[in-house]
Amino acid sequence: MRGKADERSFKAVLDAVQQGGSNRAAAAAAGITEQVLYRWIARGDIGEEPFATFTLAFQRAKDDAVSDRVLSRVAAINRMSGSNSMRSAAFAP
Repeated sequence: MRGKADERSFKAVLDAVQQGGSNRAAAAAAGITEQVLYRWIARGDIGEEPFATFTLAFQRAKDDAVSDRVLSRVAAINRMSGSNSMRSAAFAP
């Protein structure tokens, strides 16, 4: 399957990643294969537009999704320990 590299496809990938989806799920959301997604990223890594802009946004979306999961887990630990401090979350049993 050849995926069309357009704003709609890029947005579908980014939306899926921001929601915590895997690369495979993000590719499927855009109607492309995971291999096509990796080709887009590789093209972005060498500075080819529009892939470079997409690759930067993709990495930011991945980073944001990870940060959101970490913060969510810290909040859950804090609720379980009855504390609001990050320190107590880090040392919670």
